[in-house]
Amino acid sequence: MLRAGHGVSGGSGSDDQRTLIAHVRSALALKTLPLATKHTEMGAGSDLPCAVCSIRVAPNDVECRIGALERTHLVCYLIWTVESLRLRGPG
Repeated sequence: MLRAGHGVSGGSGSDDQRTLIAHVRSALALKTLPLATKHTEMGAGSDLPCAVCSIRVAPNDVECRIGALERTHLVCYLIWTVESLRLRGPG
């Protein structure tokens, strides 16, 4: 289950996770979220909003930094990456 700050517990089919996946798919389809890139740095949260879910990435959360502006929770980045790969297809 995804909780505030997106800590993961329980099975992979939680309602919160399905909601986040649906949100990412929609944002990618509408092009309000670009396809994820592999160029990522990780560190402590900056207390700024996540580019995927808009919830702040708290200082005690792992933050993924994609370029100078995009910041996400680790879980959000992983879902974003998987969905981006799904859209790109093989190759």
